[in-house]
Amino acid sequence: MSRCNIHSGAFFIGEYLMPDKPFKTFKEQIQILESRNLKFKNKVNAEYVLMNNSYYGLINRYKELFSISKVNAKGEIEDDFQGNYFEDLLSIYDFDKSLSSLLYKYLSSIETTLKTSCSYFISLHIGEHQRDYLDRNNYQYGYIVEHGKFKGKPSREVTIQCIKKCIRQSGDPSIEYYKKNHNNVPPWISIPALSLGTIYELYRISPSKAKDEISNVFFKNGLNDTHRKTLFIKSLKFVHIFRNRVAHGQRIINHCVEEKNILPKHEFKQFSKDKSTHMLVNNNRSDSIIGLFLSIVVLLSARQSVKNQFINELEMILKELEKRNQSTFDKMCRKYMIPKNICSLLRKI
Repeated sequence: MSRCNIHSGAFFIGEYLMPDKPFKTFKEQIQILESRNLKFKNKVNAEYVLMNNSYYGLINRYKELFSISKVNAKGEIEDDFQGNYFEDLLSIYDFDKSLSSLLYKYLSSIETTLKTSCSYFISLHIGEHQRDYLDRNNYQYGYIVEHGKFKGKPSREVTIQCIKKCIRQSGDPSIEYYKKNHNNVPPWISIPALSLGTIYELYRISPSKAKDEISNVFFKNGLNDTHRKTLFIKSLKFVHIFRNRVAHGQRIINHCVEEKNILPKHEFKQFSKDKSTHMLVNNNRSDSIIGLFLSIVVLLSARQSVKNQFINELEMILKELEKRNQSTFDKMCRKYMIPKNICSLLRKI
């Protein structure tokens, strides 16, 4: 058991537990990986890679593609990389980073459109003055928050408070200018400064007329109002979840969302008339990266050239991985249920 002593203003640790994950040099890290049946084509380069990328981020995040668990001689469970190469892990790691950069570009574009349309239609249907668009009575009640410091409060109250706090504390130059010179911060100034999560909640509590017109900005085809808004809000949630992961450098390719957030099959099939694309929401495919690709294509459907550009750039990085490491590309597609003709299917939506 650890014991702490205070002496002459200093903090000393007497007896303490040794960490179960002690520091390892880069050479020691490579030796550990070799003992777990991971091979190296170039150990010098592997040291350089580990020097510039965290061991956890590179090895642990993507090992599920290349390793199995086994019991070692000490009776401990450890990874067996089955003769795969360090360079295989590096290729999927680099692909995920390229994918994150691509996604950031298009998720940010969707976020900008959402903020712009919310600003416009809230100004139109509720008003440009703070006394109007910050009045909770102009919004739907929402739902009861179940977790966190706002537990038990309606989402309407929480969302309005978040907007007020942003206006009061954000320090955004545009907000400060309007506060000082106009004594009013209109929606087209305050809303762009909000987080995507707050914008998502603001849309959810907005009046029905505003919701209809905001979702119409994103859609090209004639889904009925109920189907359109259901598909829209689910697609937005996907964007919100992955936008946060991209922004914080978290893994993308192997992340799954909760079942409650998967894309709705019926509404998607109503949206995409090409039946060959319907398999993308079957067999639990749409709870992961496939669901994100679909959400982006859905939300860019009214901007055909931007949608096509996204698919073309996605196709480029997929082909780059396939060319660099065919076996890793095959494993990725198989593990995460990504059809090899995914880009052709996305173009049909």
